[in-house]
Amino acid sequence: MLFMVAALAMQSCRKDSDIIDVSPPAYLPVENVNASVMGVVVKENGAPISYASVTHLNKTIKTDVNGVFRFNNRTMNSRGTFITAEKDGYIVGSRKFYPQQGTISRVKIELIDPVNVAVINSSEDQVVTFQDVELRFPKDCFASANESIFDGNVRVFASYLDPTSLSTLDRMPGDLTGVDVLENQVVLSTFGMITVELRKGYSLESEEVIIRDGYKVDISIPIPEALVGNAPSQIPLWHFDESLGIWKEEGTANLVNGKYEGKVSHFSFWNCDDPYDLIQLSGTLLSNGAPLHNTRVNMTVIEDGSVGSGYTDEKGNFTGKVPKGLELTFELYNLCGEIIHVGNIGPFDEDTVLDPMELFLSISNSNLAGHINACGIELSNSTYVMVSHGSYNYFFDVTEDLVFDAELRFCSDDVEFEVTAVDPENERASQSKRFEPKELIDVGELALCEDFIVEHLNYIYGGNNFLYEVDPTYIDSSTAFSYWKQDFTDSTDYYVIFRTQTLPTSEPIRYEFDFTYIEGEPLQHIEMPVPEAGFNASGIATVDKLEQGGETYIQAYGVLDVIEVTDPLIYNSSHTSLDFSFLFKLRE
Repeated sequence: MLFMVAALAMQSCRKDSDIIDVSPPAYLPVENVNASVMGVVVKENGAPISYASVTHLNKTIKTDVNGVFRFNNRTMNSRGTFITAEKDGYIVGSRKFYPQQGTISRVKIELIDPVNVAVINSSEDQVVTFQDVELRFPKDCFASANESIFDGNVRVFASYLDPTSLSTLDRMPGDLTGVDVLENQVVLSTFGMITVELRKGYSLESEEVIIRDGYKVDISIPIPEALVGNAPSQIPLWHFDESLGIWKEEGTANLVNGKYEGKVSHFSFWNCDDPYDLIQLSGTLLSNGAPLHNTRVNMTVIEDGSVGSGYTDEKGNFTGKVPKGLELTFELYNLCGEIIHVGNIGPFDEDTVLDPMELFLSISNSNLAGHINACGIELSNSTYVMVSHGSYNYFFDVTEDLVFDAELRFCSDDVEFEVTAVDPENERASQSKRFEPKELIDVGELALCEDFIVEHLNYIYGGNNFLYEVDPTYIDSSTAFSYWKQDFTDSTDYYVIFRTQTLPTSEPIRYEFDFTYIEGEPLQHIEMPVPEAGFNASGIATVDKLEQGGETYIQAYGVLDVIEVTDPLIYNSSHTSLDFSFLFKLRE
């Protein structure tokens, strides 16, 4: 039920800050309700981000392997509830949404993977350019986080967010509500935004560098051609306050040759926005009498083309801030970003609750119905059903008696989809069922009897067990699979790298191996390296594919008894065989 309105923006996100439960200032109204929120955290390519930390007030949870998270029955603010999402290697993401009593809001947070656009010397004037953005740093302007003067190389991680791109609405922080210098709450129409992070080391996790007191950096942000005609000659600059989840006015920028130029004294998110007086708009969307749930809703201000976006909840409700007194274009989207409905509404001069809107949509629909077998355990209230349709995933809730009935809006009639039940708290998932899109689909039973698939590499030798896995239990460790593959008619060659780092200060261990997967042959030749013990092991093992949650995995396991010594200095002659297993997800 998230709903954000007005154009795209630029924000200030500080990587190491926490959201704490404090009383908000008077200019941020509070109307508490008991509600829930279900959401997904994804990468820029739409792939899920597993085990990201999602925080609401003083509670932090982790996303599951599908990037899904859920807060159940929490006290939330119907005038604007703020959550953040963090994962090493990404800019902190966030979202503001507007829950209603007893509902389950829907949100999507797309984390930005910033590019190291430059390495600059602190003792010289420096100009950094990326995506037509320009930053001008004066010499000696940097300080360490403890405010001591920093002298050395500074790595600039940055990204530009295009205000005309639909994806920006999922990447930007919070929503487009702000507080001006007079502490009036406003809704914003953005003309461009950037995120910038300054670090001493090679990653976002290294020590932060800040701008010294008394120094400012010149910034120049491009305005998309479609918006230049509506761009004012001077516009306020806004940074995002992630402790409150709102944009704050700070400074101005001038229009010069199709760009906004201004000065800033800190980073990381900045935004060029035109402010409007606001009202809160709510409504309910129905399709053929049923709630139009988990559907993307965009509102475009006709006067200047600025856009805001959000998702309906499971009852078809939407709520958010819109400009006061302006006519809006109302757009609905299917899973793959195609418009399925357009209409005009407004203007509105005060907070408004619309009458339920019955829409008759000529789109590909399927009604899915089925039930879940708990397999003898008590399922958590975080259990959900996932539909994987092409490269898109769709999530919906189940009732207390473990049944589900949902209407899906597909992008194409000729693409199969998979249905899977997931209980992340009990680490259970069902086998996936595959269907062709049609009007009515009886999914039948989804049995939550399977252990949740976890990517891992497991070695047993010399009486010791070495398990490396991506799992919430090991959230402080860093593990990753990557691989290259070459396809043949009946087989696929995989060259695999498994990297694990148990502590941030330790050196990572790399396991590099290759094998040929032959479809339909369960026993295949495998060679596995054990670099920390100085040997390789090879032999015949079981290799097969697994399907779960719309994903495909390669699994191999067995005992390898042919030993090749690679490092005599560390090899122990008692290691005469290797009991192993590995499992990794096939990625695009």
